[in-house]
Amino acid sequence: MRFAEKWDRCNLGSHRDVKGNVLDKQEYLKALLEGLRIVEEHEEHLCEEMISFPFAENPEMKIGIKGIIDLQAKRKGSAGPRVVDYKTSNSVNTGKDFKRQALFYNYLIHKKKDILPEKTSFYYLKLGVEKVYEFSHEDLQRFEAELGEVADRVLSYGKSIGKYPAGDVHDLFNSRKLACLRELHRRNFLVNPGEFVQATL
Repeated sequence: MRFAEKWDRCNLGSHRDVKGNVLDKQEYLKALLEGLRIVEEHEEHLCEEMISFPFAENPEMKIGIKGIIDLQAKRKGSAGPRVVDYKTSNSVNTGKDFKRQALFYNYLIHKKKDILPEKTSFYYLKLGVEKVYEFSHEDLQRFEAELGEVADRVLSYGKSIGKYPAGDVHDLFNSRKLACLRELHRRNFLVNPGEFVQATL
């Protein structure tokens, strides 16, 4: 009842998801109930913990690491701590992106608490599907080395935005898409000013 009340009050039935589909109240209610079931299967809950720490720096810049973990808990009857992440996707991601997200959560916890989670479970709430990841200390060491290489590149680029590669500007989760497009437009003008002038006449 609380869910239905909040849904109606926020007028969520008129909102659309990232693919343009209207949000389905029953679908999200099912996801909520699945989430509650998962919570009941665990104990010693730690919700929405933000972990952050400095990672690399030079005289010009500082780079930090930060992440927020949906749930850390122990599955009832299990000895070790687990990471739980909720997904409302309509399909199970089998690519490397979510695996790296799970690895990142393990890295955060290990750096802060010097422990390695027993498992990391991504629960696809609409589908009732659990995707499980497990990592070793060697996985974390390799990941930290990779993060170090990325940090070194960023430090070498400094504060000059023109030195940074554009990446996938049109990525669905790029929250700075407009700023990225402006920067690409600026770069194109610097490379081909004549084309820019003709296009604006």
